[in-house]
Amino acid sequence: MQPIDILGRISFGKYPYLAARMRAMKSKLLTRIDYEKILKMDLYTMAKFLEERGYSIDEEIIRGGFKVEDVIELAANESLESCFRKLLFITAGQTRKIILAYVVRYDIENIKTLLRGKLAEESVENLRNLWICGGLLSKEKLEELYMLDDIHEIFRRVKLLKIDRELKEAIDTFNTQERVDVLENVIDKRYFNFLLKYSQKLQKDGKTLLQLIKIRFDVLNLRTLYRLKREGAGKEEIMKWVYPSGLKLKMRDIERLAAAPDLKALHEMVLNTPYGTVLDGVDISESLIEVELRLDTYLLNFASTLMHTNPISIVPVIAYLMMKEAETSNIKLIARGKARGVNEEFIKKYLVIYS
Repeated sequence: MQPIDILGRISFGKYPYLAARMRAMKSKLLTRIDYEKILKMDLYTMAKFLEERGYSIDEEIIRGGFKVEDVIELAANESLESCFRKLLFITAGQTRKIILAYVVRYDIENIKTLLRGKLAEESVENLRNLWICGGLLSKEKLEELYMLDDIHEIFRRVKLLKIDRELKEAIDTFNTQERVDVLENVIDKRYFNFLLKYSQKLQKDGKTLLQLIKIRFDVLNLRTLYRLKREGAGKEEIMKWVYPSGLKLKMRDIERLAAAPDLKALHEMVLNTPYGTVLDGVDISESLIEVELRLDTYLLNFASTLMHTNPISIVPVIAYLMMKEAETSNIKLIARGKARGVNEEFIKKYLVIYS
């Protein structure tokens, strides 16, 4: 995968202006206190609060009969898209290419949503509200792709992924067995392998960014291990779904964990890894939600730490994007929970908030 020409020699240099902008943008993110306030609000008050914090809440649409939770969710997505556009606008050269390389992940996610939508025969109007654009594919382009019947043609027009034998086989599996997961696995691995290859091109100042990329691989691999082991998958099956070696868990560690006989044994083995303190005390008997929440929170806190220890670099930009993504997810989670009458304390348990 080589969506943009960024694999040449990269030198970061210094970013005093960008660092100042990042501090200003980070100061506008919702704090733990803000979340405490929002959790006590009804949906209408929440919408007003978010509007005051810069979110584009259209009150006319609400008065016109649209569900408040839908308007809030749309505003959260639009705010994230606006963030992508702003960062790409205020940066240039290699810095802009690095940000674009990160944001291209949403092109990948949008393609996956498009594929699931085709299987479910969703309307393009519904899919538009799910797509978060900011990379190379606009909503208009995605609509155009959705109208194509030939999946091979969709990937040919996207031009993000090389259509080789592996991808062709995954597309054929999608067409014949409606196995979207197999195709998604190939797409995701292509993207993350691209990021890994890209990160290895970074010069000395980019070592912390490499840490941030690899720590994400650790979190993704642990989530995959827990999910598949819960389903009774063996080592051979699990290894088809894992990503490259991470920061603290190398491939040999992943292979050892994948060989655990069951979920309980896996958890006990993980507690003896560098992630033992992160997951200590988690009850896995009924759900893996707490496992995933702790891992996501750890990732966010790791990014926040790097943001403060490396203020004059590209790292604060990527760390900020991760925090903004978490805020977007939290807002949508709260809105959906309130719309369904879910208890405030229950919703609170599922929020990912950096320390």
